[in-house]
Amino acid sequence: METARATPKEILFDGFTDEEILKLPEGQVDALVLNGEPLVFRIGTVTILGEFRRDDHRLVIELAQIEGGGEGVLTSLGSLARRYARLHKIETVE
Repeated sequence: METARATPKEILFDGFTDEEILKLPEGQVDALVLNGEPLVFRIGTVTILGEFRRDDHRLVIELAQIEGGGEGVLTSLGSLARRYARLHKIETVE
């Protein structure tokens, strides 16, 4: 099985590109990520402990701990969250 390859300026989210994440079935993302439970994940070289949840009008991201990195992962995470929200008609990202 081939893994996704990042272009030099692309940051992978636990091995997935942002485009691959946006193409995942909504129910799968809801069950695995947007469930309000603590989640440890990697973006680039950064390890993050956070929690994601949504309701009808909001996508809420709470980050508790960030270790390593410095390559713009928070900007990348914010961009992905805004794109996900637009795609799924969520009005606000907090």
